Amino acid sequence: IDYDSARNIAQTRVMRFITRVYYVGDTGLRNENGDQIRALYLQTHPFNEASNPPSEIVQGVENMRISYGVRIDDGLSYVTADDSDFDPENVESIRVGLLMRSYDRITDQNDTNTYILAGQPIQALKNSTDGFTHSGNNLYRLVFNTTVKIRNRRNSRIEFN
Repeated sequence: IDYDSARNIAQTRVMRFITRVYYVGDTGLRNENGDQIRALYLQTHPFNEASNPPSEIVQGVENMRISYGVRIDDGLSYVTADDSDFDPENVESIRVGLLMRSYDRITDQNDTNTYILAGQPIQALKNSTDGFTHSGNNLYRLVFNTTVKIRNRRNSRIEFN
């Protein structure tokens, strides 16, 4: 792009770069059964909890998973960041999955369901902390998945000389 021409200068925008981190963490709260209450948090740069504490976005988020849509040959495959096919330069979309749960135990039976978050299974397993399981106790759960396209990624490689 020729940024010296008057036409391109008028169309050029400079925007501030903002770094944000989203994560699921403990709120420090417990329900009447002593179950930990977790929430989705947002942390902005600078990442210093004393001077810039994280913001709690929503309580009741038990798990979050992310998959990356990577262009492999002529197809789009969804992979995790630890996959050998993961290449940040080839990411065209991102899938985000949230597993939400009720505050209190409201069902009559333990939850034995397997939930799919961003294409990744989350199974019931009591007292597990590996991130790929849920507690299985009598909480009501819902899954929310969404896919977001990263703009200007498909067929738009810019090379600088």
